[in-house]
Amino acid sequence: MAFVNELFKVIPPAALDPLQPRLHCLPRKAAQELQLLACMAPMLGSNLAVPFAEEIFATDASNLKGGVVAAPVPTEVAAAFWRTAPKKGDNLPMVSSFQAVLAAHDVLHEELERTEAARPGEALWPAP
Repeated sequence: MAFVNELFKVIPPAALDPLQPRLHCLPRKAAQELQLLACMAPMLGSNLAVPFAEEIFATDASNLKGGVVAAPVPTEVAAAFWRTAPKKGDNLPMVSSFQAVLAAHDVLHEELERTEAARPGEALWPAP
């Protein structure tokens, strides 16, 4: 991951003369990159390598309760799971507050599939 891009554009290489230093304005995007570097400095200077845990975990969550289970495994198995497991969840559409309350409290509520491409002014769900 790269943290700086705009910072390299502040002084064009052709205009750089160490024998005749000049002040240049710092654009807002370049200043934000410096701020990000300052915030990330503790992590960038840390050794994040840790040994694998000798347990694997699985979680489940719902609106009412959630669950966690763990099982002991050899370190080699934990390492294999870590290397091959997906690290990013799927992008899921968010439901509106109204739909969340309705789903939680209406026992007859049914989720309907959204239509493929809803244009502005068109219904998002097909008519029953």
